Amino acid sequence: MLKPLQSQRAGRCSKGVGRTRVMNLERLVFEHEAIDLLARNLRLLSTQKPPDFDAAVSLLAQLAEEVESHLEYEDRTVYSVLIELYKKRSFVGADKFEQLFESLRSDWCNYLADWTEENVRAQWRRFGVATAEILPRLQARVRTETNLLYSRALSNGLITLRDIG
Repeated sequence: MLKPLQSQRAGRCSKGVGRTRVMNLERLVFEHEAIDLLARNLRLLSTQKPPDFDAAVSLLAQLAEEVESHLEYEDRTVYSVLIELYKKRSFVGADKFEQLFESLRSDWCNYLADWTEENVRAQWRRFGVATAEILPRLQARVRTETNLLYSRALSNGLITLRDIG
């Protein structure tokens, strides 16, 4: 039997300091593709009848881990620096952009806290509804970052095109 997701998510959704990685566009896009694939699979799985609880719990844990790992670096380094740059240059909508991302972060953390293994099993239909609400927002954020933020990060020297290690 799988461990409760709550224990697997200890420390998630914090803005704490993690390991520092040199990031590059190639890796960031690869991680976004992985997040998008996991999100699409979880969305499909969450509507399945009969429910496959074990697969859903496992996939949710994988998605949570992938998002957390990705955000460790991105939010601290790429995202925060770009938002400040946008604000200094009076980029129209920078504050709203930041608020939307923070709102998604909060909602994502609440979603992860709500959907323990026990709750997924007990409330499959509600899990499907909640999943259908949060994952399109997560996927939209991924697309926005890929299409808008990363080109700015690259042009401002915050990331490299490829691994230079």
